[in-house]
Amino acid sequence: MNVSREIISRLRSKGLIRECTVIPDYSEFCITNIAPTVAQFLGINLESGIPLQKTDVIRQALGENGFFRQYEHVILLFIDSFNDTLMNHLISQSFSGKRSVEGMLTSTFPSVTPTCLASMLTGMPPISHGVVGFNLLIDGWIYGVFDLTSPLDDRKLPAERVREIFDLPDIFAASRASGIQARMIVPHALAEEGTRRIIDGELLIEGYRSFKEMVSIMEDNKAGFTYAYISTFDELLHELGIGAPMISNELLCLTDALRSLHIENTLLFLVSDHYHLELDQDNVIDLDDERLTSDLIHPPAISGGRMAYIYTSNPDRAVAFLEDKYDERVIILRSEDAVRCGIFGRGEMADDFCERIGEITLIAKDRGWIDYPYKKRQRHKASHGGLRREEMLVPFAFIEL
Repeated sequence: MNVSREIISRLRSKGLIRECTVIPDYSEFCITNIAPTVAQFLGINLESGIPLQKTDVIRQALGENGFFRQYEHVILLFIDSFNDTLMNHLISQSFSGKRSVEGMLTSTFPSVTPTCLASMLTGMPPISHGVVGFNLLIDGWIYGVFDLTSPLDDRKLPAERVREIFDLPDIFAASRASGIQARMIVPHALAEEGTRRIIDGELLIEGYRSFKEMVSIMEDNKAGFTYAYISTFDELLHELGIGAPMISNELLCLTDALRSLHIENTLLFLVSDHYHLELDQDNVIDLDDERLTSDLIHPPAISGGRMAYIYTSNPDRAVAFLEDKYDERVIILRSEDAVRCGIFGRGEMADDFCERIGEITLIAKDRGWIDYPYKKRQRHKASHGGLRREEMLVPFAFIEL
């Protein structure tokens, strides 16, 4: 059975793949189900989400390929911005001859790393964890979710609010509660950043300077649960665009490093959060227009350059302006309609969720991008955040080491 083909077929039958657009499948094949899947392989409980092992497609594939129900060690390797082409190359070059099951999942909306990461590690959809993008409206001000600083004036989010907002029941807390050692391996530059508090304030975090060092850390300290993060591909795609030679070079380095990875009774779970869309630099949706800004309560919260939340005192006038100026270039949703249709998922709503998404949710179509300069205009070659197939369908793989 071709698992990827079967999952895509099921997404189509649910009406979640519509021409070039993909809607998140929070109920079954979504990155929200990554943490519950890890939990089931470790034999522990997680409050939210559905393990992929509970879907007949994955259960059958794992059984046919001789996977165990539980493993002593699970490594969750999260490669930011990876597609199925890159994943297939990585598996064929690094894990030839090993047991594996590969498939596809939908990303979250918005398809940006903070939202994806919160869902991946908690099993919760965005409506429940409330991390709805790179920039969040919190207590009437815009803050960047990674550095917890406002892009408007550099003010810091108070520490007590950080704990209240980001203290989520994640896979690390579930591991600790079950007596399983957990740790995180991230690029060295991230290992010392305070943003790790978003994930878990008591977690052992180790930094690496090369892929080979990352693999060495994995092998030296065999924790029950290891989470490892690779940011390189996302950074290169933003800066250089899809098809840049440096991406192939990094992939070669990664495949070479992973080829030597071997830990007995260990499951390697390869995942990604989203991929990228090459941007049309001339197709810009510029929100810095007086016809819109005159009614703004707060500056727009933009994520990934492909979507934004509009905070306005006059939604009707804002919608009329956007429809008049940008016509078929954007998807314009009243935010209450976006919630109602389930684009953020179903379930208990996070505190202040409606405040964070404002009155209008704006999504760029085709290869367009949304701009509202806080300090300086950023021009990425490629980006993500919207609902295009290229952004929304991501690969995963189970590999027995």
